[in-house]
Amino acid sequence: MTSHRPVPAFLEPLIIPPRGEHAYTLIFLHGRGDRASIFGPAFTADLTRSRRYASLKLVFPTPAPTFSALFYRHIAQWFDFNAGTEPKSYTPEQLDGLREVVEHVHALVDAEVAAGVAEERILLGGLSQGCAVALMALLLGGRRLGGMMGMSGWLPFAGEIRRALAGKGMPVGALVNGARDVDVPAWDEDEAVKLRERTGIIGRLRERIMRQPPFPEEVIAQVLSTPTWLGHGDADEVVKYLVGREIYGGLKALGMEVVWKRYRDFPHWYKVPEEIDDLAAFWEEKCGLSPSPSPSSSSDTERCS
Repeated sequence: MTSHRPVPAFLEPLIIPPRGEHAYTLIFLHGRGDRASIFGPAFTADLTRSRRYASLKLVFPTPAPTFSALFYRHIAQWFDFNAGTEPKSYTPEQLDGLREVVEHVHALVDAEVAAGVAEERILLGGLSQGCAVALMALLLGGRRLGGMMGMSGWLPFAGEIRRALAGKGMPVGALVNGARDVDVPAWDEDEAVKLRERTGIIGRLRERIMRQPPFPEEVIAQVLSTPTWLGHGDADEVVKYLVGREIYGGLKALGMEVVWKRYRDFPHWYKVPEEIDDLAAFWEEKCGLSPSPSPSSSSDTERCS
């Protein structure tokens, strides 16, 4: 009888080395059903179509196809979840899969740090299910990275995070009102109380998913200070726009600085050139990563703020 392995294995990542002196690393996870060998070169071409990042190394992880209980076939996926599922439906096998992929991303980050890349110059991101993985890896990793970016994505436990904070008195309302996005209301509470509640939620998620003790409050607070950028098309039929907005609501509820970009009448993918341009602006403003000058110039304008 054939047994179906419930957690994914990972292939060697696709690495696109920097064209100049290495200073920054972007670790970016593709969506379910894709491959790094296909997604990585296409994303890199879109990213560098009108600008150069000579000091940027790109790392594109990829999973081996594994059996999906949701689709009842083998598929390249990071874990066997669907966008927007709630914790009550998570099986032990699903949580095992999430833990394994988060550990894999943490190992990639650790390797960059060991190679001499400063944590504040490591960027993490993903598309669709890859965004879900990247966000969980950030929240549970104990490192304040240079930046986090997500495209057409979602966040496991986003509803649980918002409900937990709502139970402590944080106002949680609708995030979308027709064609208009609604911001997260301010939480009128003592800062020390807010910090304790927010870091407590992350600590409990780490215990539940990683089966490890939570980091100290000050470490989690640093993680939550990671600049974050999210983009989503409001015609997305794969990961609904409201599901994407719940990421924004959950992260804002945790006190994170989040830039949200809505792409009108755009489906499930990233929009070229608008979304790439918005991402580049975020890198320059929040992450200290500016496009390199033309090859004829002898200096590099990239810096770390």
